[in-house]
Amino acid sequence: CRFRASVETLYIPEADRDGPYPQHLGDEIDAWLRQLPKPVGVFAFTDRISLELDEACRREGIDVPGEVGLLGVGNDMTRIEFAHVPLSSLELPTERVGYLAAELLENWCRTGAIPPDRTLIPPRRLVTRTSTDAFAVPDESVAVALDFIHENLGNPVRVDDIARTAGVSRRTL
Repeated sequence: CRFRASVETLYIPEADRDGPYPQHLGDEIDAWLRQLPKPVGVFAFTDRISLELDEACRREGIDVPGEVGLLGVGNDMTRIEFAHVPLSSLELPTERVGYLAAELLENWCRTGAIPPDRTLIPPRRLVTRTSTDAFAVPDESVAVALDFIHENLGNPVRVDDIARTAGVSRRTL
């Protein structure tokens, strides 16, 4: 099996705005999403951007998570609740970040030691929701079968049940 990976980027200077995006930005996001190879995973640096991408996918008729998996950052429920599909997100350790920033500032003031340019802090956890809950396989029947199996992990499932749900014969499955 051969996989191809690439990193496609879209820079949105106005991305941290709270109001609706201007029409030209929506058009740019739509065009960018259309040209991406599918299936694809898109990582947005905030849940706000992830919400805009969800909107763009809806406008373009792109299936989330079937064609595009969306992952944001912040686990901001005030944003996530407005999405058409519940959005997966990285939850940040905001309290820890605040304490670390205070420690660095105190140390700088007390000793004059300039803090490092960056300090990497891992996210608190990955909160998975529907926007990333898909199996990226080229065969639709196999994807449906995998979804069915995943949804029924705790239940006894027969091959005939899986084949019927996938819309194919047992032999084809």
